[in-house]
Amino acid sequence: MKITIVAAEAAPYAKAGGLADVIGSLPGALKDAGEQPSLIVPGYPSIIDNVETAPVLRNIPMRFGAGVERFSVLRATDPHGVPMYLIDHPGFFARPEIYGEHGMDYPDNMRRFIFFGRAAAVASAEIIAPDLVHAHDWHSAAAPIAMRADGALRPMFKRALSVFTIHNLAFQGIGKREDFGLLNIDAPYFSVDYLEFYNHLNLMKGAIVLSDGASTVSPTYAREITTDPELGFGLEGVLRDKGADFVGILNGADYHEWNPAIDREIAATYTPTKPDGKRACTRALRDSLKLPNHEDWPLVGMVTRMTAQKGVDLLKDALDAVMRLDLQLVMLASGDGALEKSFKDA
Repeated sequence: MKITIVAAEAAPYAKAGGLADVIGSLPGALKDAGEQPSLIVPGYPSIIDNVETAPVLRNIPMRFGAGVERFSVLRATDPHGVPMYLIDHPGFFARPEIYGEHGMDYPDNMRRFIFFGRAAAVASAEIIAPDLVHAHDWHSAAAPIAMRADGALRPMFKRALSVFTIHNLAFQGIGKREDFGLLNIDAPYFSVDYLEFYNHLNLMKGAIVLSDGASTVSPTYAREITTDPELGFGLEGVLRDKGADFVGILNGADYHEWNPAIDREIAATYTPTKPDGKRACTRALRDSLKLPNHEDWPLVGMVTRMTAQKGVDLLKDALDAVMRLDLQLVMLASGDGALEKSFKDA
């Protein structure tokens, strides 16, 4: 099966969160399973400057709202030997970061990622002719929307299925009503049955409705976001309406990379039957941070986005009480400026 994977991040080249780890590993896993995956991502400098590329499509015009934008497609290969296609548009993607800088989103992110999704759909149809398009999170939502709602693209995908995966339901790609015109699809799609969301454009909603199937990162999360309005962020009813076509599939891990039995980057290797190396790793971390070597104290490590969505605000409020316990806490985290300052001060 030929599978097009569309995403805004891909480890090890462009990473803002856990989405990049999934997209960095999933193509290789699909290849190992005997499928024919390809990956489409934006042409960030962090990718173009670090991989060998060759042009596949040059200076392609694409309708974008009332105007036309041009882009090229570069071919590269990911670390698993999977074809990787880069949507090359320096005006949108030649920036220092993926989504924003100094704690602020780029103000044109809606334009950037509607363009990316539509360009990815064009590139997929022209180059890959896939059996399945698998889009991830709101940044790629315009791809499955274009597959089904763009009259020019629809015939090119008539034999293809589409799947949309939700990694973070809190960020849905909600824009102004006027942003709908950037999709260049018929006006009836701006309705409560498709992309309209309280008189705003909602790209994630549109992708869920228009995709053949939708998934999220675990069965538990799938149950939570269809039953709890606080976790469903207004889309719990849309997800329930997908019925059996919405499923939770537990995220896996790439054990070629994350395997303490063979990892050369840690102080000592270890296995479930020979766990002694874990103590050496703990000691090495304490030494590197000049922490007292209290071997009878637990060392708690957190790697996270520093945001209330991850519960970091709860830890902030409880931090004084937590630190009165006999433990040590190490955080590798960034994100919300106020939370960063609070933990740095602490």
